[in-house]
Amino acid sequence: MATAKAKTGTDVAAPLDDGIPLSPLEVAQQSTALSTDVVDLSQLAGMGSEEVRAQDFSIPFLRILQKGSPEVDESEGKYVPGAKAGDLFNTVTQVFYNGKTGLKVIPCLFHREYIEWIHRDEGGGFVAAYQADDPIVATAKAPEGERDLKLPNGHQLIDTYYEYVLCETPEGDVFPAVMSFTSTQVKKIRRWNSMMGQKRLVLPDGKVLSNPPVFAFYYEVGSVPEKNDQGSWHGWHIVATEKPNDRVPDQMLCEALQFYRQVKSGEAKRAPEHDQNDRGADGGEESIPGFESAQRTFG
Repeated sequence: MATAKAKTGTDVAAPLDDGIPLSPLEVAQQSTALSTDVVDLSQLAGMGSEEVRAQDFSIPFLRILQKGSPEVDESEGKYVPGAKAGDLFNTVTQVFYNGKTGLKVIPCLFHREYIEWIHRDEGGGFVAAYQADDPIVATAKAPEGERDLKLPNGHQLIDTYYEYVLCETPEGDVFPAVMSFTSTQVKKIRRWNSMMGQKRLVLPDGKVLSNPPVFAFYYEVGSVPEKNDQGSWHGWHIVATEKPNDRVPDQMLCEALQFYRQVKSGEAKRAPEHDQNDRGADGGEESIPGFESAQRTFG
């Protein structure tokens, strides 16, 4: 905004009559020199991002770093200082969290898709995502002796489960994310769905709601070491919070509902799929070298 020349070194420049109403900050400037003591940031909330919508953001993946993840390898360009195998990793902010202590999360929406990948021996890479009832899914077959589905073009088709969540850090920060489950980790999301389906909620009038929204309760997610005869990796560890009826407070419930609606409507979308060579970040056998097996912003 254009301003008139200040009279002295201590006077605050007066706004020109340009038709734009004064902000609370500018009102304060008229009576005293600019000072953080008179700046009420709550009066300026949202300024500068008025035209940003939910679809202008990418929902990060929350992944488990593995021994082969580039983020834990100092020789890799994607190396993140301090990160180690088993940590939980926000793929957008590049922030990691201790996998042993984990994060408190609110599940908001479950979704299942089939992801088409170019085989890693052919360079790897994400191709497309299909709904479970898409006709192309029916064309995929598992070659004899293998369990992974393959399309007629030779690409892999990976059955993938997603849970969209709000994550709460130990410091109290909240951010949206999506967790993905494939291979050995599918049993984890099925177990989690069973846990959510068994929840009951006592309403203020004493009645019991037998099918409360999944985002009415907190859960804790972290990572645990796992292994089989093919090797070892870190997988998901998901439990209900220590308090059986640890209900989400009303403010967070509203944010979870908003996030649910944004994802359900397609207004908010997850970040691009990660490279197939790092699919072990989901946890599971695909993280084992040589074993071919099948991350608070609201608009």
